[in-house]
Amino acid sequence: MLSFENPGWFLFLLFLPFLIYLRHFWPSRGSTIQVSFMNWRGPGFTNVITIQRFVSIFLSGAFWAGFSLLIIAQAGPVLVQRERIYLTRGVDIMIVLDVSPSMAAQDVPGQSRFDSAVRTVRSFIQRRRNDPIGLVVYATQAALRVPPTLDYDFLLESLDQVSIGEMGDATALGTAIAMGAMHLSHRTAPHKIMILLTDGEQNAGEIVPQMAARLVAGQGIRMYTIGIGSNEQVPLEFTDPVTAQRFRGLYQGYVDHDGLTALASMTGGEHFPAPTPAALDSIFLGIDSMERVESRVRIQVHREPIHRAFLLAGFLLIMADIVLRKLLLKEVV
Repeated sequence: MLSFENPGWFLFLLFLPFLIYLRHFWPSRGSTIQVSFMNWRGPGFTNVITIQRFVSIFLSGAFWAGFSLLIIAQAGPVLVQRERIYLTRGVDIMIVLDVSPSMAAQDVPGQSRFDSAVRTVRSFIQRRRNDPIGLVVYATQAALRVPPTLDYDFLLESLDQVSIGEMGDATALGTAIAMGAMHLSHRTAPHKIMILLTDGEQNAGEIVPQMAARLVAGQGIRMYTIGIGSNEQVPLEFTDPVTAQRFRGLYQGYVDHDGLTALASMTGGEHFPAPTPAALDSIFLGIDSMERVESRVRIQVHREPIHRAFLLAGFLLIMADIVLRKLLLKEVV
C-alpha cells in the first residue's frame, strides 16, 4: 500500500495551474511580443500545428509532470506492507485422497467424484490460515505429494496436477492411512488431523486398515473418513494415464461406510457419507469449523521509502525539457 509521511506538500500542487498560466498563457510573459494589426488588410494568420509545436507542447507536459513528481517526492512516499506473524501453532492437516479409477464415476451428471473432491479440498485449503496442510494420494499404492506446508499456492498447484489412475486401479486404504500417519508423526503441533476421502473399500495393499488406524491413534492424530458417492449404478468415464485408452460405461461400487466409521472411531474422529457434491461441501465446512485453534497474531509493518524514484523521475523529465528544447527546437532559454 502506498502512503505518504508528509502529505502537506500536496498543497503546493494547488499552485500548479497558476504557474502553468504564468509560463504559457499570461499575456505579459517575457516571451510574448505585442504587435498591433489594426491597419492590416491582408489575409489572417492561422496557428498551424507543426512538428516543432507538437514537440514543444510535449516537452512542456514533461516539465510540469517532473515538477509534480518533485513535489510528490517531498511528500515522503513509502510502500507499507503489513505482515501477519502467528505466535501460536496451527493445526497440522493431512489430506489423503483416493485417485483410483472408480473416482471417475459421476453421481451428478457432468461432474465426477474426483472433480468434486478436488474442488472441495481446494476451497478448504483456501479457507485455512497458519495450518500446515499436506497431501497423500493413493490407489493400489500411496505416495506423499506434498508434506505439510504453509505454502498453499504450491499445495494447490500440486493438487491440480493429480490425475485419476496415476497410482493404480485398486484401493489400498491401510497403506494410505499409514503413509499419512508417518508424515504427521514427526510434526510438533499440539493438534493433528487426517482427512481420508475414498469411494471404495480395502482391496489392495499389505497393511490392514485397522492396524493403520491404531497407528494413527497412537500418534495422537484424529482421523475423519469421508465416503464419496453412492452405491447406485452411475455413469463412468475414464482415460487410462498409461495406455491412453478411454473407458466408458456404468459403474456400481460399494462404499464401506461401516468399516470407515469404525476406523474413524478408533482415532476419536467421525465418518461422513458424501453421496453428492453438495453433501461433500457441507462436510468440509463442518470439519473446517470444528478443527480450529485459537491463534495469537502480531501485525508487523514494513515501510520502504521510495522518494528517490520520484526524485529521479522528476529530475530526468525536467532535464529532458531543458536539453531537448536546446537540441531540437534550438531555443536559447
